[in-house]
Amino acid sequence: MSVVKFFSPALAAVGMALLAGPAPAADIYGGYGGPPPSPPPYFLPPIWQGFYIGGNVGGAWASVGAADNVVFLGGSSGTVIANRSLSASGVLGGIQTGYNFQSANMVYGVEFDFGGMGNSATGSFQDTANPSRILRVTSSGGWYGDITGRIGYAYNNALFYFKGGYAFFTSDVQLSDSFDNFFQNSGTFSGFTVGTGVEVLINPSWSFKVEYMYYDFGDSSGSFDNSLSVNTVKVGFNYIFNYGFRPLY
Repeated sequence: MSVVKFFSPALAAVGMALLAGPAPAADIYGGYGGPPPSPPPYFLPPIWQGFYIGGNVGGAWASVGAADNVVFLGGSSGTVIANRSLSASGVLGGIQTGYNFQSANMVYGVEFDFGGMGNSATGSFQDTANPSRILRVTSSGGWYGDITGRIGYAYNNALFYFKGGYAFFTSDVQLSDSFDNFFQNSGTFSGFTVGTGVEVLINPSWSFKVEYMYYDFGDSSGSFDNSLSVNTVKVGFNYIFNYGFRPLY
């Protein structure tokens, strides 16, 4: 074998290497050609978006202001000076349903609640100038409902939210005064509600929530104004009809 034939393959390999150019060296970032691109912003997929329905149960603590606009009973001899506020407590429970929209980590939507609320209480207030004149006040439980807007922030599998809107209550506040042959039934109250809560996904379709709501049901119409406000704390669950997305855990 001649020297030329022996070196021909080696010379060909060297030529190809020269034509290809030098290989880039690894940089301090562990890659080639400069630093890696920045990661995209982290946002949750719309795991909360969609229709939901569920139930709740909790406690209610009410303040009943009875006949707050009255100074004289019978319009003549006697006055009732005592504080005519009643305190009541009871259990509430019902259902809720709504729809969520989600944009990145922001969640907003509308929710409707309906259920029963207990706040039974009874009180009697005597005319100091005429002991025969007694104003009797009775508050009873009833059905409540509200329709609210909800806005919140989703973090991992938790949703922290605020809500507020219109509320009504079918409870009766009854006033009676047998001395003056007077009776009044407040009928349905209507007002507003505001509150806050946290809801946690326990799997792709079910969530658990804890919620505080304040209800100001306003004043009923009639000769005597009767105001009603209620603080509530409840726990509940929701089933979310969201089949297109799954949580990140």
